[in-house]
Amino acid sequence: MMNGIEKILIVHSEEDDLAIQGDDKGWVTNFYKFLSSLLQHMNYRDLLLESCSLGHLKKSELKKNIILVLVVSPSLKVENKGYQIISSWVKQIISSQKEYQGEQERCLVVQKTVFNFQNFPELMNLNNYQLYEIDNVTGMPREINRFFGTQAEKNYWMKLIDLSFDISRYLSLKSKKNDGKTINKREKTVYLAEVGKDLIIQRDMMRRELRSHGFEVLPK
Repeated sequence: MMNGIEKILIVHSEEDDLAIQGDDKGWVTNFYKFLSSLLQHMNYRDLLLESCSLGHLKKSELKKNIILVLVVSPSLKVENKGYQIISSWVKQIISSQKEYQGEQERCLVVQKTVFNFQNFPELMNLNNYQLYEIDNVTGMPREINRFFGTQAEKNYWMKLIDLSFDISRYLSLKSKKNDGKTINKREKTVYLAEVGKDLIIQRDMMRRELRSHGFEVLPK
């Protein structure tokens, strides 16, 4: 057991892991492979990583000893039974936030493509990661199916590194709590203003740098 967390569970819609054109693997399968590789490089080799579709998700799998990574896209439906299980679990995590500081950071949302959170209010305040790109010509969101190259490095890999870092940071904070060390979170919080599209990359770089030095950056 590592800091009370035994595994990371990636949950997704079946449609989001259909084979990609020119590849025998789906988007989620590639995501799983890349995240696993990054965590191994961060010395979390003993941390179990599993993937599960919403159709096969069981309530018993959502325990205190997991970190949940939910992949979202328009394929996700509110009425889906698997999502209802997750929704109930997330609400429990949020309600226990006062007692267990930072517990909602065990629930992470990965946007495979642009996602409307309006019908999913319980997900709105969770850390989320946009693993898609914006077309420079049309300004429209575009799913990333080519995972290597300059554009993928800027849009996909940097966000994937952010996700890995946040998982590592949560495990580190959990470890310090278990050691009896306390952290004054307010003193380490910075508000970083939103910017236009032309400065998003620079803002992300600054945000990454602040977080690497232990600062909590708002808005999330």
